[in-house]
Amino acid sequence: MTSIINRCESSGLRMTEQRRVIAKVLDASKD
Repeated sequence: MTSIINRCESSGLRMTEQRRVIAKVLDASKD
């Protein structure tokens, strides 16, 4: 399973620090 950050990067989105933090929070809340 790929993380949100990996999915965004492979979609060509630039991962800014803010987006990275949001993605980490979303990843953490998925369990």
